[in-house]
This record gives sequence, structure tokens and C-alpha cells, in this order.
Amino acid sequence: MVFKSINKGNEEMINWGTEIRGQRIKKGIPLKTIADDCKIHISTLTRIESNQHFPRISTLSKIIDVLDGKIEVTFNE
Repeated sequence: MVFKSINKGNEEMINWGTEIRGQRIKKGIPLKTIADDCKIHISTLTRIESNQHFPRISTLSKIIDVLDGKIEVTFNE
């Protein structure tokens, strides 16, 4: 599983939250498990998954690690 970010602006945030939620559900991992492992509140994770909040890179990295994924970022010129 690879999380990619190739666009600028709000579209990236939507793709991240949607992808995180989809992968979490696909793997059958409860919200509480990810929140506990990442040391964040369930409400914060819910806001991330519903695209109401974009996490710090360090938090995003922890979430991706729990989901056994990796991050790839491409910058547009």
C-alpha cells in the first residue's frame, strides 16, 4: 500500500483522509487501535478521516506505519 500526494491544495487533504479510512476499514483496524498506537484522540482521527483536519507530518507518518504503508510525495513544478 502506498499513499501518494501529487496535487496541491485541499484535494490532497481529501485524498489522505479518504485513503486512511479506506485502508483502516479494509484491514479491520478499529479507530481506537490506531488512535492509541499514534497517541492521538479518537476524535482527532475521526476528523482526519472525514477530511476536517490535516495532521502533522509526524502524526501522518505514525498512522501510515500502523496501516503498514509508506508515503510517497511528488512535487509539481
